[in-house]
Amino acid sequence: MKRTDRPETPEKARESVRDSARAARALLKEALAHREAGRRLEAERTFRRAVETAPKDEWAWALYGAFLQEVAGRLDDAHAAYSRALAIDPDFDWVRDRLEALIAGDRGSEDAEGPAGQHGTRGLTDPAGAPRRPAGGDTGLDTADFATHPAAERAADARRLEQAGRHEDAREAWSEVVELEPDNVTALCDLANLCLYPLDHPDEALDAAERALELDDTCAEAHGLYGRALWRVGGDAHAALAAIERAIALDGTDCNAHAWRGQILHESLDEAQAAESAYLRALELAPDFSWVREQLALLYKSQLDRPQDAARLFRALLKEHPDDTWAAFELAELLHDPLGASAEAERLYRRVAAANPNTALPLIRLAELLMDGEGQAAEAEALLSRAIALEPRNREAVLQLAELLAASEGRASDAERLLRRHLAHTPRDADARLLLADLIGARGGRLAEAEALYREVLKREPRNAHAWRRFGRFWLDRAGDTDAAEAAFLTARSLDPDEAAEEAPAGLQRVDEPVATASGGTPPVHGGQTGRLERSASAEAPGVQRVRTQAAREPVSGTAVVRFLDRHAISLLLLGVIILVVAVNAARVLGN
Repeated sequence: MKRTDRPETPEKARESVRDSARAARALLKEALAHREAGRRLEAERTFRRAVETAPKDEWAWALYGAFLQEVAGRLDDAHAAYSRALAIDPDFDWVRDRLEALIAGDRGSEDAEGPAGQHGTRGLTDPAGAPRRPAGGDTGLDTADFATHPAAERAADARRLEQAGRHEDAREAWSEVVELEPDNVTALCDLANLCLYPLDHPDEALDAAERALELDDTCAEAHGLYGRALWRVGGDAHAALAAIERAIALDGTDCNAHAWRGQILHESLDEAQAAESAYLRALELAPDFSWVREQLALLYKSQLDRPQDAARLFRALLKEHPDDTWAAFELAELLHDPLGASAEAERLYRRVAAANPNTALPLIRLAELLMDGEGQAAEAEALLSRAIALEPRNREAVLQLAELLAASEGRASDAERLLRRHLAHTPRDADARLLLADLIGARGGRLAEAEALYREVLKREPRNAHAWRRFGRFWLDRAGDTDAAEAAFLTARSLDPDEAAEEAPAGLQRVDEPVATASGGTPPVHGGQTGRLERSASAEAPGVQRVRTQAAREPVSGTAVVRFLDRHAISLLLLGVIILVVAVNAARVLGN
């Protein structure tokens, strides 16, 4: 079940992990790296880009002020930057404390490394009164220019539009920013991020990420977005994974990159253990990253030996978000099967169905659970009928309702009509056609019609082991032809040993004989005659044929030779005796 508020990708979770000024933060990280490495000019240029990109981000101004104060030694400019940060957030105590120290003549303290990453106070007392400007007039830092910078203003517009849910308008705004500043890597990343989710334009996201990487191959975010977009467009999963791992190598603290890595490992490469490690690493970095916990729960759910772990995570999600019907649905599926807690599963299904009255899937799952019990067939039928009314071509609802009607006394005709209506829209639905064949075969008097339906499926899907088993059951239970039944069951076993073993007929001893699994092409067909029912030559599917037809068309396997000798041993012995007598008589005649 997909829920409308469930993100399909980790981009949505950024809102709970990063501030609205995420673009500026990426630049700030780069600027701090330049500062630490002693690259003063690069650091100042990057700090300026940060405040230009997000002129209303108090953190950008605060850290720029610290750089101007401690590295550049431009105290007036530092004062102006600190004042700008306080104008945006008057309660930013760390900035207020530094500004007071600056005014008092203190160039800074050991606390100058700045905030550790969480906005708020650092235990400092808020001084009374507003900060005072030092004497000396103009600071030399024209902060008004930053606020009116066209690209910065348009970027601010884009973020406001995103927050308002106007995603297409935000996309246009980011595109304008990129036109104004073609080398703005941060804007390109913002555009790629938006195009990935919620707009679902992965091709455009891939283009933006590629452009960002052309400008800056060391940008971790661009590598991550490139890998994500490449995976979303259906590109090589290994190449997508390599790009994301490059992002992690550049910045191992980005929880999104670890989350994306986990999803690709899980969904495309089937590496459950590595995926689990990636998800857990993402959660170490961001414990409240709900999307990752959902993905980890789904990973556990997909593993046969981890249902309890999956249920534990879904319960935790529900505890935090009691109205989360998606998590409730996933937990209900686990409780129903494999955990077998039907009563709790039923309560959850009913809750989800009530909260999503226009969604078919919870109705179908609730009906399935009720069908497993006794005395609730009428409610199950009503639920499935509602599901079909919502989604007339929902094959799962159609097949379940058809099975329910077929099992109800006097409702076989209703089941047949439902299946024929479904097949009129989806004629290649093998399961529906097999169910219709089972239904018609069970009603008697229409065996030829049922056989034709089985053969239609086998003609299209000659390697469908499940269909061969159903065909064998038809011959055994309905038509009474043990040879044909044996041939069908043996063919099913040659394709999938587990399929035949699922319902091996006790009366057919040769089904228990070892049969080599077919490795390709049309499956080997094992003896038997099917000529008890009328059929046209055009209806013959590869498979159960008369022995003489089979012998002319297919090479005989070693197992088939043994079976042939077993069945005709007496005839062959008599034939050998006759040949021997004829040979002896001929020798006598020639000797005379």
